[in-house]
Amino acid sequence: MTKTRLLVLLAFLAVASVPAAGVALPRNPTAVVTPGIEVVGHIGGIAQAVAAQGTYVYLGEGPRVTVFDVSNPFAPAIVSRTPLLDDIVRGIFIAGDYLYAAIGDGGLAVIDISTPASPSQVGSCDTNGYANGVAVSGNYAYVADDEGGLRTIDISTPSAPHDVGGYDTSGKSTGVALAGSYAYVADGVTGLWLLDISTPAAPTLVGSFNTDGYAYSVAVSGDYAYIADGGSLVIVDISDPNDPVLEGSWDTPGVAYGVAIVGNYAYIADGSSGLQVVDITTPSDPHSVGSRNTPGNAYAVALSDDYVYIADGWGMQVVSVATPSNPVVVSQHHMLGSAWDVAVSGDYAYVADQEGGLRVVDISSPGSPVEVGVYNTPGDAWGVDVSGHYAYVADQGSGLRVVNVSDPLLPLPVGFYNTPGLAYDVDVSGHYAYVADGSGGLRVVNISDPAHPAEVGFYETGSGAWDVVVVGGYAYVAEGDGLQAVSIADPAHPVPAGFYHVAGGAWSVDIAGSYAYVADYRNGLQVIDISKPNALQGVGYYDSPGQALGVAAVEGYVCFADGEGGMRIVRTTYPDDPVESGYYDPLWWIRGSAIVGAYVYAVGGDGGLVILHVLALDLQATPTSLIILAETGGDNPLPRSVRVESAGSALGWTAALSPTVTWLDIDPTSGTTPADITVTVDIAGLVAGHYETQIAIEAEGVAESTRLVPVTLSVVDDLYAVYLPLIGRNH
Repeated sequence: MTKTRLLVLLAFLAVASVPAAGVALPRNPTAVVTPGIEVVGHIGGIAQAVAAQGTYVYLGEGPRVTVFDVSNPFAPAIVSRTPLLDDIVRGIFIAGDYLYAAIGDGGLAVIDISTPASPSQVGSCDTNGYANGVAVSGNYAYVADDEGGLRTIDISTPSAPHDVGGYDTSGKSTGVALAGSYAYVADGVTGLWLLDISTPAAPTLVGSFNTDGYAYSVAVSGDYAYIADGGSLVIVDISDPNDPVLEGSWDTPGVAYGVAIVGNYAYIADGSSGLQVVDITTPSDPHSVGSRNTPGNAYAVALSDDYVYIADGWGMQVVSVATPSNPVVVSQHHMLGSAWDVAVSGDYAYVADQEGGLRVVDISSPGSPVEVGVYNTPGDAWGVDVSGHYAYVADQGSGLRVVNVSDPLLPLPVGFYNTPGLAYDVDVSGHYAYVADGSGGLRVVNISDPAHPAEVGFYETGSGAWDVVVVGGYAYVAEGDGLQAVSIADPAHPVPAGFYHVAGGAWSVDIAGSYAYVADYRNGLQVIDISKPNALQGVGYYDSPGQALGVAAVEGYVCFADGEGGMRIVRTTYPDDPVESGYYDPLWWIRGSAIVGAYVYAVGGDGGLVILHVLALDLQATPTSLIILAETGGDNPLPRSVRVESAGSALGWTAALSPTVTWLDIDPTSGTTPADITVTVDIAGLVAGHYETQIAIEAEGVAESTRLVPVTLSVVDDLYAVYLPLIGRNH
């Protein structure tokens, strides 16, 4: 089973995330995908932004916007999704036929929604900071740009938005609201800033109010600004913009991230405490009148008629507030929210979704993945493996969870084992689950009875256990300081065999053939020879541009989750000299992957699950080697053939001998998959001996996609003497 081999480790992050000189490169202004890699599908991502217009609601779903028809709020229907944007959607504002999305490192995206069933991005503007929120007035969009303050974007030509000015606030601008000729900026720890935007290109400060908490967002109604201030709703009198003063406040039970005002009520997205409804009839005396919990963390709210639409991390909650004191959930849209690990089995991808538990995605059509099942584990799902009819989830503080997935549409819990540490990853082999349990080391759990898993052995690793893969009687554990090989010949008594130290921080490991590939955080990919488990030997490395987080390996290639560096595809035909074949670099972090055939399933936390078609993995040649016998002075051997194929679309290819020899010929030397290469041998003038070359087949225009087919010709003086022992052996 191919699966991701690591997820982000909070305890380890405190040490491993210290910047190292020369490792992290500056971020690209837009997502980059190199030739030979195609983004074919996407699903999920964190929901942190929502807006409503007419009978449509627009929900941020990771790096794109999902459009719902809510003409029947009891049954919202998805009508479309935008193409992938450059980064996670953090804020949405709708003006006329356009949706303006604040997309983090990607700045501002302009999307034409004149036809909601087919939204299209028409323009973008990199704001240089981190776009958290946006509001629009006339020909200008005002972006809350984190450390970049407030930026003014000219949107008079939607296809060519451009930055014309701004104001550098002293905090981190996270939200913005407009009223008249003023912009009201929620500026993190520095509270509320009031800017005169009568000259849009040159906003000027007219007043400020330093709230006690962290100002995440702001809404304005009449003479008051309402600030979602972390732990409270703060109401500020702005009747005199030069002298804003506190009018009232109300402490929320959770973390107030978003706020919307309608009539005499404030509707607050209050993190883990869901929706809070506050009566603001008397602004100096706000008080709670109702609330409703949501499954995830409530980040943003939008209102239309008597309904509140809540972006709660895992999806959208539709709440009737016809009676504000009794908000009622009338419908929900759940989605894969924050993907940390993935395992693929058959037509399904099983995603560890942190607080969202185990999510099951139908990938029978890679271009249109669909979530079909969910089991909300009690802890935080960080790792997953699938074996037979069961998914095994490393559920951090809740240990190992066993889920029956014989019906992928209805995953059901059947058993669990509470490990002593924090379960980060799991690999299943035979009747045992091997759990990387953080400070609890390696735990060996007997799963022969899935309903009653029981620990039978453990090994205390030296610096924690963050990831594990089992091959050939050994468990290979990424344990921070390096790779530990543990003999599990007797699962009840695992014992150390060999250790290889790495300097950057071993976060994950996967194995192909006799090599282990270790994500070494600050130092990229390490290649370790494990042919002798008691004497592990480093043989090569690849110094990645980001932070090495996770690896998935097959013969000849490693897909390498590189944090800020995106997904790197590394050719490992020669393990001592890994070479990059291509990369997909979105503006959100990629944390792990799984490889199945020519497809890579990349998980990226807030970015959800992205499916990549990698042409370098697609090209296949069979057989993988040729051994030919001939007799001196005899006839030439019969021609052989090599089949060149691709699982996806047809690929152009070229073929050549490496090295060139006079005794072998191939025809044709180029073509389109599928095709057959005829291999002919001419033994004229050859003496007895062994002759070798390779057929090198490469996909046209795809870097490092070469498939090597070794050819060995053995010329002997007496073929009968060679065949007779073989005949006797067969009898």
